[in-house]
Amino acid sequence: MAPDGSNATFAKENVPYHPKHWLKIDTTGVDPGETLVVTGYPGNTRRLDTFQEIKRMGEWTLPRSIQRSEDQIEILEEIAKRDAETAIKVHNRIAGLNNGLTNNRGKLQGLLSSKLLETKAAREKSLAGWIAADAKRQKEYGDVLASLDAITAEENKTRLRDAVLSASETGSSMLSSADTIYRLSLDRPKPDLEREPAYQERNWKRIREREERAQRTLDPTVDRAIFRYNLLEVAKLPEGSRIAALDKAAGLTPGMSDADAGKAIDALLDKLYPGTRLFDKDTRLSLLDKSTAEVLATKDPFIELAVAMYPESHEVEERKKAQEGQRSRLAPTYIRALLESSGGLLAPDANGTLRVTFGRVEGVAEKDGLLYLPQTTLAGIVEKNAGKGDFDAPGREIDAIASMKGGKGTPYVDPKLGTVPVNFLASVDTTGGNSGSPAFNAKGELVGLLFDGTFDTVGSDILFDPVRTRSILVDIRYVLWVMSEVDGATALLTEMGIR
Repeated sequence: MAPDGSNATFAKENVPYHPKHWLKIDTTGVDPGETLVVTGYPGNTRRLDTFQEIKRMGEWTLPRSIQRSEDQIEILEEIAKRDAETAIKVHNRIAGLNNGLTNNRGKLQGLLSSKLLETKAAREKSLAGWIAADAKRQKEYGDVLASLDAITAEENKTRLRDAVLSASETGSSMLSSADTIYRLSLDRPKPDLEREPAYQERNWKRIREREERAQRTLDPTVDRAIFRYNLLEVAKLPEGSRIAALDKAAGLTPGMSDADAGKAIDALLDKLYPGTRLFDKDTRLSLLDKSTAEVLATKDPFIELAVAMYPESHEVEERKKAQEGQRSRLAPTYIRALLESSGGLLAPDANGTLRVTFGRVEGVAEKDGLLYLPQTTLAGIVEKNAGKGDFDAPGREIDAIASMKGGKGTPYVDPKLGTVPVNFLASVDTTGGNSGSPAFNAKGELVGLLFDGTFDTVGSDILFDPVRTRSILVDIRYVLWVMSEVDGATALLTEMGIR
């Protein structure tokens, strides 16, 4: 900052920023049994969903997502073998798919092995019985469960086609960009409040930045392979659930053999990819400012395909809006029934807003005869270090651990463990989005950072398990040890008040 305390670009006379308030760090860390407070902005949990919604998740949504992730990871890993540059481009995509795959596997395992569905069904049956037992409650809440289930049943009728259509649009970066360009051109002439929220003026900068970022990972071979995978799924749709625009573009028909469908799809892709200019960043960015007529005049094959698909996509979006509107009108009544029947003891679902959770540092019985201890140490890093993949510890860290074994001292050793602690488990209630959330001790001092949950914990997004749920946090002593002994970040440590 400038010497007078104002924001400033780089200059030699600038001085460090000194805030009035900041988190104090407890360099002694935490011990098993100690109380923790975690604050953060978790994404979403599904604990208040109806039984039918959760049943759909277990029977259809999660199995489908798992299979698609596995298939696409296999495709991308094969392409990554081509050369180092391609491997770099697909790395983050593979990592993202793997993260989602692990999360979905955990949810599905929780639904199937922990009897979450049976528990959810029993709770909903109890709620229905509570409503039926009182005339006043019947009048206020009587048909809310049936009405919500009717919406779910209606959604289920078109779920496959809707999912396949969405995947085909988003699976190709080129088609997704073409769709964005076309839709933005349609909404730009409208008053801002009449535009779709995603295309309101407040989001124009984000759209442009997204297209700029996309350039770093764009690769025609990768894009084509994933788009082909999605189009093969389109080809398998049954009669009555077809996507007319894609059938016409590729010459697909119901009941087509896989071999014939593959040939037809390859012929379409042979036209799309050599003919498009959308892989060029400047072209994409320039089209974001064009009128619909100017966009259509490019005759870009991906834009033409996006235009052809738009009526069907728009119909699905409008139908989903109507269904969500119906669900939103019923939701307050449903939640009031849950709240009243529970005597007012009902926690809201996580929805991206600030939440505070309390718990203790403690391990958990993973299964019969197997106990997860509450802390891990540097010894685990050495033990797991395979020199590749997720277990490739930096050489400087391995050297620093060896120096400790050789007698070098550090203030970050836990006296009970006799070494530096790395991670610890805590019975705090967190979910996706909580990664990086600070953990405080009873005095409000920083003792760790949350970054994940155990595999079993994922199921608690659907039905909270107060006995087995655990979050995984990095001990602040390990953070400080890495800064000091591995990275030599002494200036940062000094700035943090660590001596």
